[in-house]
Parts: sequence; C-alpha cells; structure tokens
Amino acid sequence: MKEMSVPTCHVCGHTNLELLYEMQSGLALTSLGTAYPGDTRVWACVHCSHLQTDEIEHVAQYYADDYNILSSSAEEDQIYEIREGTPVYRTEHQLTVLQALLELQPNARVLDYGCAKSSTMKALLLARPDLQVHLFDVSENYKKFWSSFLPEDRWATFTPKAEWAQSFDVVTSFFALEHIVDPLGSLRKIHSLLRPGGHFYCVVPNVATNVADFIVVDHVNHFTEGSWTHLLQRAGFVPERIDATSHRGAFVVTARRLEVSPPLSLTDGAAIAKTMAEFKQMADFWRGAAARVTNFADVLHSQACCAIYGAGFYGAFIAASLGGVERIRCFVDQNPHLQGTTIFGRPVVAPSALDPSVDTLLVGLNPAHARRTIGEIQALRSRPLTYFYL
Repeated sequence: MKEMSVPTCHVCGHTNLELLYEMQSGLALTSLGTAYPGDTRVWACVHCSHLQTDEIEHVAQYYADDYNILSSSAEEDQIYEIREGTPVYRTEHQLTVLQALLELQPNARVLDYGCAKSSTMKALLLARPDLQVHLFDVSENYKKFWSSFLPEDRWATFTPKAEWAQSFDVVTSFFALEHIVDPLGSLRKIHSLLRPGGHFYCVVPNVATNVADFIVVDHVNHFTEGSWTHLLQRAGFVPERIDATSHRGAFVVTARRLEVSPPLSLTDGAAIAKTMAEFKQMADFWRGAAARVTNFADVLHSQACCAIYGAGFYGAFIAASLGGVERIRCFVDQNPHLQGTTIFGRPVVAPSALDPSVDTLLVGLNPAHARRTIGEIQALRSRPLTYFYL
C-alpha cells in the first residue's frame, strides 16, 4: 500500500496536520454537485486552525475546462434564501452586503479576482456606473458574459495584465479562494495589484455554518477566523473585518493593504483546541451521514415513491449515498433556473409540480436550516409526506 504523505498547510506552511476525514470510495462530490473520480481527505492544521482537502488531479485543467458555474445563461443564479415566499438570489445579496460593508469612492478602480461569470460586478455597475470595473479568471469560458457589460481591455485570463500592478482601489473575490491550492500566493498577487492602502474584499464558505463545505472535494481550503487572520497578515494585509453573519454560511472578509507585512498574531492555543473539537464533530457527522441515508431507505416499504428536495450539493450527496437514483422519481427545488433541468437523469420540478404519487421526501439542504425552509413551502404543507433530514 502506498504510504500517505502529510501535506503542508496552505496558510502557515506547517506540516503538523491531523487527518480528520477520509473517504476512499474512488468517487467524490464537487461543489457543483457532480461526481469526481478520486478520494477525499480532509486535514486540520493544529498551528493556525486551517482546514484543507487534498487537491484533485489535474486541478488547473479542471478549472480551465471543466468547472463552469451558472453558465447556462446570463440570468442563471443560485437562491440565497426565500423571504416571504420570494426567492432572494445570491447576486442580489452579495451586492447588498458589498455596498453596506465597503465604501466605494467615486470612479474607484475595482478588480474582481477569480470572477467566473461576475454577475455581482455586472449588478454593481448598474448601481454605480462611475466605477472602473475589471475582471480576472483562470478560465476563458466566461468571456461571453463579460463582453455583455465590459470592453475587452477590462479583463484578463490566466495572468493579470502587467499594467494593473498597484493600480486598484479595491480587489474583490466571491467564492474563489476556497478553490485555490496556493491561497497565500494568490493573496500576495492581489496585494501587488492594489494601490497602497487599497482594500481586499472577499467572500468564502464558512465550514462552521455550512457543514457541506467540509467534504466538497474541489474546495481545497476551508477557512476559519484564525486561519484568515494568519493568511492576511502573511500576505501583507491588516484584517479589518472577518464577518460570519452578513452572508449565511460564509465569511465576508475586508482587509487593507500595507507596505510592510504586519507582525503575526500570537497563536491562541485554546481557540485552536476549540476549533479542532468542532472539526472532529463535522467529521463524525459526515462519517455517519451516508449510513443514515441508507438506513432510512432500507426501512422504507418497497412501494414508497421518493423524491429528493434540493438540486444542489446536499441533494447530490443523498443520491450518491443511495448508490444512484433508482428509487428517486425526481428532484424538487424552488430555483426556477434549475426547474426543467435534470440531475442524475431525473427531472427537477417546482414544489407545486411535485407528482401526487410521491409520498417520501429526502431533504438535501443544509441541516442548520433545512426544517425551517421546508416548513415555509406552502405547496408542501398539505401533503402527507414522510420526511428524511440529514
């Protein structure tokens, strides 16, 4: 058997990492809810409390060619939450939080780093046409979206333009750094693109409040407040805000570029011990999650007609745990951009269009708010359904 090597921490560079979770199924799940051939190993750094996952093979090619998020149309978006029966989309919420937490001066130069479709910058320009927005990504797959709202000289792929050095007032990054194998290198590159005193604004998943992030195989980084502080200081930033409340299931981070790297904060042993204990609880949750799905399925009567609620990662996890969708009639989701599509060969339907023959619903949502979300869906309230929650 090949000996397993201990990786180096992506944030602090230490090799004192503890293996918390390992799934050697040869099949992992990506953040897009798709299967990927490989194993999943999650490590915790006992020095800075960073959590990280072994990178997938051919990672650069994966992002350049295979990773396409929300690229079916310009309008496609993810639902952030349902408020009084009305969907609030992620772009709308990200724009609201950005404008609330960061003061953008008139005519400010802004770069969206790792931008993908960059729907937030498109929305920002509608609200603030004075801003000089630029885009950067490691894929050329989104150019058709960029060209709808920016001229070609405002974007770059694979390598930022040389003339961009120290020119930006703000660099933003929305759900990108969790994918990057070398976050310190990226933060140092971002530092070089900002003018002195410029601001870095970032949104990434918070594994403490979004437990799915723990096993997403293409999220190589799972940040904590402690690892964020360490990373920003090593890259030459002073942290101004590490906000775990403004965006559900995510950190919103604001930092300012310094000319000289600040001294590193002292390691808080008690805080790291507390975080490590929380990590181990997450690992225990996922080790038992697949068994809970199969145990539930095993005791269902043979004529049960099942559907999965949630056409995202959690729903895909349930389907994978079942070993396929043989017993699944359909997926159910409130996102109109997903309705009418298929997952694992099964249709995605609105709650109001759920087949009357379905009597069992396996709920693939974040366990922290799954019951509340289901309880607010009017179309399901009168249905005599049997529910399964992760």
